[in-house]
Amino acid sequence: MFNIFKKKPIDSIQVDSSDMSQNNPDRKVEITEISIRYSYEWKEDVPMDERDTENFESRPFCKMLNSLGRVYSRSDIETMSARLGYSVWDRCGGLDCRHRWVRVVITKKLKEPTILVSPR
Repeated sequence: MFNIFKKKPIDSIQVDSSDMSQNNPDRKVEITEISIRYSYEWKEDVPMDERDTENFESRPFCKMLNSLGRVYSRSDIETMSARLGYSVWDRCGGLDCRHRWVRVVITKKLKEPTILVSPR
């Protein structure tokens, strides 16, 4: 069923971090790009000696994501869900999975500051 209250997640935004007061006489604007990504990690309550051992083996899906060591956008995770036929966001590698998605905030300042021209 279509949920009208579910909002599409924002993957990145740009923020004007300049101070337009007297502290910034050149009127330079520094733009910072903020991106939200997610890493696939073990849940904190899983003991180290039970992480992908012979007695406590991980699922192939979890092994693959852990071995890649990447961060994923929410749309990447939704694509995985569509291919697997269940919500990877909610269930990770499956029911009773011992992994979780951890939010990673990535900030990047754009190289060239923009100079604002104020009307006179």
